[in-house]
Amino acid sequence: MTLTIPGEALAAIREHAASAEPGFEVVGRLVVADDRVVAYHELVNRAKQPGRFRVAAAWRRDERSIIVHSHPPPGTAAPSGLDLAWAAREPRREVFAIYCVAGDELAFWRLDPGRESASRLPVLVEVEG
Repeated sequence: MTLTIPGEALAAIREHAASAEPGFEVVGRLVVADDRVVAYHELVNRAKQPGRFRVAAAWRRDERSIIVHSHPPPGTAAPSGLDLAWAAREPRREVFAIYCVAGDELAFWRLDPGRESASRLPVLVEVEG
């Protein structure tokens, strides 16, 4: 599976991440249809401390959604132990995404069968031309 994300969706994630207080993460929901991102919705990060995210969001059963959160500098686009634990708690979090602010990089991850590690998924970013 290769996920496709339009450049404007990546730009929306980038802009959302830039709005965060220093050290804080942002969180959003990507709506996916046929392995293509069709929308990005900003969500409220309910975490009270830097370097964390906590989200309570309504899910539509007729939509496939992927949660994306940011890692502020100097973080990378790789999942932390906390990210893996968060994803492992809920079956619909099998695929999640991390936007690295410092590297301007978006990475999608799929939990491995043991749900203790994740493998990076290929992604295609569409550039308007």
